[in-house]
Amino acid sequence: MILHIWSRLSAGAAHPAGPHRVDTMILAVITRREGEWRIQALENVTLVDPRTGEPIVRD
Repeated sequence: MILHIWSRLSAGAAHPAGPHRVDTMILAVITRREGEWRIQALENVTLVDPRTGEPIVRD
């Protein structure tokens, strides 16, 4: 099974880049073996505008 998951990271003032929000897309490949779900691969990428590199934050 392949999963696509939207997530939002909200960082506070303690983050080195200061307070900010970024949206990410998680892509996971999971399988079921012996009655248990197992993650085979997982990738998490920040969503950015490919023309500018600016982060994309959904409303």
